[in-house]
Amino acid sequence: MKKIFFRLTALSPLLFCSNVADAVPPFRLEAGTMLCDTLPEAVESVDWHLRLNAAKIRRTHCRIIWNADTAMNNFRFCDIEIPEEMEQDDGFPVMPRYILGAHAEGNEVRTANGKFHTTYPSGEAAALSIRLRADARGAAIECGGSKADGIIEIDFRTDPAGIISASVDRPTNILRHSLRAESRHPSRNAPFSDADGLTAYMKESSDPVEGIWDYLDRDIDPVRCTLGAFYRLATVSTGNGNYEIYSIDKKGKTAPVYKGLLIPSIFMNHYDLQWLDARGHMLTTDTSAGIENGSVLTLSFPLLKSSVRFSRMRLKD
Repeated sequence: MKKIFFRLTALSPLLFCSNVADAVPPFRLEAGTMLCDTLPEAVESVDWHLRLNAAKIRRTHCRIIWNADTAMNNFRFCDIEIPEEMEQDDGFPVMPRYILGAHAEGNEVRTANGKFHTTYPSGEAAALSIRLRADARGAAIECGGSKADGIIEIDFRTDPAGIISASVDRPTNILRHSLRAESRHPSRNAPFSDADGLTAYMKESSDPVEGIWDYLDRDIDPVRCTLGAFYRLATVSTGNGNYEIYSIDKKGKTAPVYKGLLIPSIFMNHYDLQWLDARGHMLTTDTSAGIENGSVLTLSFPLLKSSVRFSRMRLKD
């Protein structure tokens, strides 16, 4: 999540890194320069905050971009007009305006517009905060001089999350630039197009750890965790001693999905476990797995005081 400056050259629509080091506010953002933050590939939540000084005698136009690809060919945007400090009188707040839209392969579509009233702190502290926040509940851009007077609901894609950037049409002092993003392990499919292909592979396998496993039973603490589904799992060798775990759609409508990894320990039939939970978080602390008598796979989560067992399926010829 490194903060990088990109400069848009007049000769090309592409963005080139200007190789400026991380900037610590306050700093000056020049016109025609984009301040960019690259997010993790997939995120659980995002809190991005930019605070810009209001100019004394001229309005500043700021563009916020999010969910952008690296070539800046596709993204969503919010154009915000920041009123000058002189517009604010005692008892009379300023009125920023905004436009929402989307940019795709050179074409821009405006989807909404609006305005809100806010009040700047006095003197040189006159500034507007723009804060983009997104999580499972939704996403919004919050704007205001001293508090969130304008709340603009937006669409935000969490996987891939892409780039967030800001640019201005005149040199502007940046008083704050911060980003907090909680990453989520990106979902990925198994190297099999469907459950039938995985089953056919298993029928030819002689590896005793590989197999297809059906949910058997559980011993869980309902306060600490819940079972996302009555999973059917597959364990597939990676070729280097580890085994990837995939969940299988019992109806066969979707491709198997990656759920975790078994890493052999020093004990026979005992493995360190990496497990991808339903929220996309990878659980690794004190998690383990074991295979009993070649027929029962147990996944253990001691910190959650929970375990789940699966029985090996007998595959018909």
